[in-house]
Amino acid sequence: MPALKLFVSHSSRLDDVEHKYTSNDRNWKLLADTCEAIKKHYGNRVEVLVDKDGLLPGDKWNDCLNLWLAECHAAIILLSKRALEKSAWVAKEATILSWRAELDESFILIPVLLAGETKPEDLDKGFLGELKINRNQCISAVQNATEIVNGIVRKLGEPDFLAGEYSQTPLEILQGGIAELISDATEASICKAIEKVGCAKPNPPPGNKKGYASLLARHFLQQAPEPVGNCFRIFKDALSQLTPAPTYDRAKELFKYIRPFWVEPADVALLRLAKQRGYAVALNGQLINWNDEELKTSCYTLERYIERAWPAPESDQFLAVPLTEPKPAAEIKVEIRRKILGGGPLPPGPNPEVTQDRAINRDPRTIVLLVLAHADKGGLPDPTLTEDLITLFKVYEKLLLVFDVGIERPVLPRSIKAGQERLDDPNALSIFLSNEYDALYDERTTKTFLDKKYGIGS
Repeated sequence: MPALKLFVSHSSRLDDVEHKYTSNDRNWKLLADTCEAIKKHYGNRVEVLVDKDGLLPGDKWNDCLNLWLAECHAAIILLSKRALEKSAWVAKEATILSWRAELDESFILIPVLLAGETKPEDLDKGFLGELKINRNQCISAVQNATEIVNGIVRKLGEPDFLAGEYSQTPLEILQGGIAELISDATEASICKAIEKVGCAKPNPPPGNKKGYASLLARHFLQQAPEPVGNCFRIFKDALSQLTPAPTYDRAKELFKYIRPFWVEPADVALLRLAKQRGYAVALNGQLINWNDEELKTSCYTLERYIERAWPAPESDQFLAVPLTEPKPAAEIKVEIRRKILGGGPLPPGPNPEVTQDRAINRDPRTIVLLVLAHADKGGLPDPTLTEDLITLFKVYEKLLLVFDVGIERPVLPRSIKAGQERLDDPNALSIFLSNEYDALYDERTTKTFLDKKYGIGS
């Protein structure tokens, strides 16, 4: 019976002194005791994913954590005072886990509030307040590992009642799609590709072509966003080994899966939450609205964000409507109608605008309204115009409202959320802005490699 994968998010050093973790630190000991108590109660029915003992020397810890966040079936967040106030990693993990819970009703997210450090009201503050974590899933005022495990049992059930079969995680769905695209290659060539990209073979090995294709697909998904060129390098290295080579259409589809992997998962989690809950989001970047003829994209970074958040074929169901300047909602509606319904004359009828908007809501695509709000272009719209734009959520059922704020971190009104909270750190923002250009140029060279390999345009 497959084990339920349980991710444990934590920041377990209680004091502010920078030193290695020791068993004397109270919350570090609580973490260790909790993991042991879970294993003792559930045995092999639950696999605990925690960086305390799940990462080995030499592991790429960022890669592993991103993988665990995508493949776990349930998660607990140990919310100490330090986790709330000082841990950027807990904020990132909570964001991604909240996104998982929003998309999948079967995903169980359990916040654990430690006695004397955190309380239910804290779920309404800071990053947790933005995420709107469900209080009903919360375990409050816990003092020891036994109380935590008892709370987990109330949420998950006893070992004998675990399903053994769980909904496919986003990672498993994506891994299956990539494996299918390379499945026509021979087993020997897939093994060569695995060696070329530096993927370690498990012991025992998969034993058949399907297993090796899945292993290679998983390696694609394990790449961390930095350095940016990783996702493009492994795509080229793997494709050069596969025989027979995938068809050009399959290779393009594989490239579409791979190319947004320079984007941080936490950033796109907030983007998905914005669409789910109907609020506006501000994004930083120099290439958010970049029109690149070579890559056939009108909003480079925005489109890669969407592809990372909604992998193909879902990402095909988004239609960007870029605005070079903020406009009243009434004028924007005209642009949206023209973009979706065409520019030709429409037949007369009662309430034509209402009829047109009803037709737009029947269209399966999500409208991505991108508002240019760079500081040198006037910045964010004034509060009255911003509130006017927010009214569009009441008109269009599938709308993503994005403000491109460029390289600044402006003070945002309550109606607009920061899409990339980690970029509050100036160093992180500087790295991201550099990564955008690296990703653009790496993608161009990879597209040239792909076209040359298949004799396109030569």
